[in-house]
Amino acid sequence: MKKIIILCAAFLLTSCAALNVSFWDDNEAYRVIDIRMQAKRIDCDQNNSLTNLQLQSLQYNIQWLKTYSESKRTRDVTKMIIPIEATINDFVNRESYSPAYCKIKRNVIMEQSKVMAQAIMARY
Repeated sequence: MKKIIILCAAFLLTSCAALNVSFWDDNEAYRVIDIRMQAKRIDCDQNNSLTNLQLQSLQYNIQWLKTYSESKRTRDVTKMIIPIEATINDFVNRESYSPAYCKIKRNVIMEQSKVMAQAIMARY
């Protein structure tokens, strides 16, 4: 009977360690809302160099959140960052783009940041 209890306890402990669960974090919550606000403020009606400054600031905040989450070993947040990071990097690396392209990308970034914010803010 003792062996069964020890085996069950060992199994439960290893199972809990394997879960990819993260809890509320003020820094992640603050930064993801900041990212969402920056995404909303992307101005596609100005020249590309000014829009690129906004995008670089947004890119920095995304990189900050990624680095923080990796350091904290928050794997679920790190995985959520991958799509928006790819979208931003693609956008920043373009030499020129039309206002229509900018608006499409801005809408994609706004949706990605919204989904990410909802997931991060729903934790407790």
